[in-house]
Amino acid sequence: MRTLALSTCLLASCLTAGVRGDVTLNLSAATLTLDARGAVTSFTFADGTRWPASRQPVFALEGDGKTLAARSVTRAGDLLAVEFEDGSRAGFRLTERPGLVLFRLESFRPSGPVDRLRLFRLVLPDGAKVGGTLNAGYTDRWVAAVMAAEPNVEASSETTGAYRADRPGCSHRFARSDQARAGRSAAEFTATADAQPGGWSVRGKPLDRTLDLTGCRAVRAWVHGDGQGEQLKIQLYDGLGGYRDSYLPIDFKGWRHVTLTDPPYNTLRYDHVTTLNLYYNGLPPGKSVTCLVDQVEALVARGGKEEAVLLEDFESPGSPFFAAPGATLDVWTHRTHGLQPAAFGILAASPRDFWTTVERFETIAGIPSPRLEGAWNKTSPAIKRSYFFLTDFRPSQFDAALAIARRGRFAMILLGQESWSRGTGHYEIERDRYPDGLDGLKRTIGRFKNAGFKVGLHFLGASIYPPDPYITPVPDRRLVTGAATTLASDVDDKATTLPTTAAPTAFPAEDGGYEGAGTVIRVGDELITYSARSLSAPFGFTNCQRGHLGTKRAAHRKGERVAHLVRAYGYHMYDMDTTLLGEVAAHFARVANACQIDMIYFDGSESLQGDHWYYNARLHKAFLDALENKNILLQASSYSHYSWHLMARSASADGHGDLKGYLDERSQGFDTMARDGMPLDIGWYYGYDPNSTLDQYEYILGATIGYDSSMSYQVSPAAAAKHPFTGPLLDLIRRYETLRLSGRVPDAMRARFRIDPSLGGQKPAAERDRLLDRRREYRLVGPEGHEVFQRVAYGPWRDVVPTTDRPDVWTAKVAEGPAQVGVWIHAKAEAKPGQPGVTDPWIEVGGRRLEWRGTLTPGQYLVFWPEGTVTRYGPPLSDAETAPTKAEPATLNVGEHSLRFGVRGGAGCPLRVRVMIQPPERHEIPTAATKPAN
Repeated sequence: MRTLALSTCLLASCLTAGVRGDVTLNLSAATLTLDARGAVTSFTFADGTRWPASRQPVFALEGDGKTLAARSVTRAGDLLAVEFEDGSRAGFRLTERPGLVLFRLESFRPSGPVDRLRLFRLVLPDGAKVGGTLNAGYTDRWVAAVMAAEPNVEASSETTGAYRADRPGCSHRFARSDQARAGRSAAEFTATADAQPGGWSVRGKPLDRTLDLTGCRAVRAWVHGDGQGEQLKIQLYDGLGGYRDSYLPIDFKGWRHVTLTDPPYNTLRYDHVTTLNLYYNGLPPGKSVTCLVDQVEALVARGGKEEAVLLEDFESPGSPFFAAPGATLDVWTHRTHGLQPAAFGILAASPRDFWTTVERFETIAGIPSPRLEGAWNKTSPAIKRSYFFLTDFRPSQFDAALAIARRGRFAMILLGQESWSRGTGHYEIERDRYPDGLDGLKRTIGRFKNAGFKVGLHFLGASIYPPDPYITPVPDRRLVTGAATTLASDVDDKATTLPTTAAPTAFPAEDGGYEGAGTVIRVGDELITYSARSLSAPFGFTNCQRGHLGTKRAAHRKGERVAHLVRAYGYHMYDMDTTLLGEVAAHFARVANACQIDMIYFDGSESLQGDHWYYNARLHKAFLDALENKNILLQASSYSHYSWHLMARSASADGHGDLKGYLDERSQGFDTMARDGMPLDIGWYYGYDPNSTLDQYEYILGATIGYDSSMSYQVSPAAAAKHPFTGPLLDLIRRYETLRLSGRVPDAMRARFRIDPSLGGQKPAAERDRLLDRRREYRLVGPEGHEVFQRVAYGPWRDVVPTTDRPDVWTAKVAEGPAQVGVWIHAKAEAKPGQPGVTDPWIEVGGRRLEWRGTLTPGQYLVFWPEGTVTRYGPPLSDAETAPTKAEPATLNVGEHSLRFGVRGGAGCPLRVRVMIQPPERHEIPTAATKPAN
């Protein structure tokens, strides 16, 4: 019956061929019909579900300030002809396959200037979720997507109403109010929270146009507070992953004209601001709050003057802030990136079949679709295995590196850029590490492979690092430049001031450090750095350092071009609109092909020269095209709509400092990646900091269980040898990896490991501290095959300078009991020179005295585990040292309890101490023979 229905649909399609009338596209799971103008009249799925029609034609072009829609659409066999209102014509070849139809633009004859060509637009139903990266719409029963099939095709969703979201248990209302402070209307923003702390709500809108707010020093608004202590956040977003968050505590009542400077979180690309969001954070539990907001402005300093740029005045009832939410899925090409080639697909499937439909689309459209170990890169078992990120490595450390990889039972060793390359660009091999160059690197990688490991190369993708020949002694003309001006007079090769014909306001005011754009300018073949700009006459750059990066100092003539040489993450970039992209990719491929690598990691893929959707795709595809092995594990710090197909997984990246807090913050994007079908890598977590403890890593490893994700342990052999927990940590990684890959952990337990949504995202420190009780942590105990996850709560570290005659006293609270108690003691490494440490530390808790006989030297840890084991960690011990006798466990009931801590010797040695509480909650993991069906 299904075959007959399909044949009937195809016959109906053929009967309409060449007739000016409806055009029917058969996607098997759905039928899409266009009228003679190209508007969608019906989008009907196999079960009769109908998605909205479009009132306007799906095809349009923009040029000369006008938007011109299609006026006729006809089909003849597999050819679709589109004529626009100005007589421009486009011809598409159609390929219909189960679940999709591919459009390939074979001809385009414009009648006038064209800036953008809209290839298609699909309207989503109310309530559909939008998968932004894949340009897909999701309902419970069906998924549809409009996907690009060429790197220069932009796929994007357009919101037709306000963006709105609430933490579960919260709700909000946003309405116009006549209680305005400027004009006739303001916004009344009301939110209600349940009894849980950390409530939030957000309402936002896309700006009418992308704004250049370069020079923005503040955000200003009228706010009428209710004095209930919530935080109002005014957020600007650039559409490229950057934000400016400005917080206002509502500790006042009535109107205030507030000016918000010094945002605590600021990664915004100010020349490309696309979105304004209004947030409530820290909603008071069990209450409703209401504020009025009016006249939101950005204060921008330009040319020595300050101007107010209006972001929203809430005057129009048609503002997206008040409109019902809706969305469309669009695909475009742009004159700046090439109107042709152009190809895209419309996909329709059930949620269960959608990913196989995407895989089929890649094959039909000719999009790179790597396969790992014989399976599609999004579903291959290879993406679930963790890897060792080996940094600052030398071949003389091979045995130490191999021991780390084996003990952690990693599947892959990823060599950090500094461990193999002298610099990006030409990718010359670091001769200090490999005296015989590529042959030495190839030999070392071969040794790892012969030991049973796959090997990958990490590098900063769009980078050129000095001393690469593309930068010095003569900088290549194909490096990325930004703002430009001209010299106002001749200068010699010693001048430290460079006069310019106009104020250099578009040049960076300061270097900006690692994340800054730098203060490097190019004049002729010389690179120069400046310390200051003169923005009033006489204009120019002052305190200049000549001959930067080994370029040659030279005299320069009046009228010569002065260009900013753009920098990102400390490096300069090659212009991907030139032939240099292909050259650099070929240089990398020379190394990768010779070494037969199994993985590449494009770091820095988010900070590029222009439109991320385009340059990210160009970058990743150029490198893959240059590789002999197309079935390679590709991973990157960010991906785009097109490069999604190339990437096997994506990471939350480099966790350092407060590892738990870092993971909490990054967790906000995990569900988005899941909806995009992008496998998650929990990311790199540093093994350099001796203050990072086993529980921090166990929190990360628990998340790998919760999200069924790989992780990466990043460390150098030298740092690993100094870290107090390297050996036990590697054992822990191995145990979690083995358990996760076994599939034995039940879904209910995996859910416990997922991070509470209230913990996600950037938050002020005080708010994050208030939410720590939402964090759930477990210890993996018991032998392999009979594991138990034991709930545990770690108290804060308490700094102590011990004396031998006066114990330190404090209290600990037990919320669930009876609970077993453990204690961590850390002799800080910053002890005075010659300080021997502390001897015979003890602690009294719950009527028990836990004590250990010995000396704890600076940098070492001592842990009284709740089950009675006492373990010492840290150099000069080569591994953990367990005391021969157990301490008698201490057990506490619910309530507050006093603790006393002291030492018998070593007064004055700085320590930190904390208590760990193990409540009764335990979860046994089924054995392999009895594991449940997940």
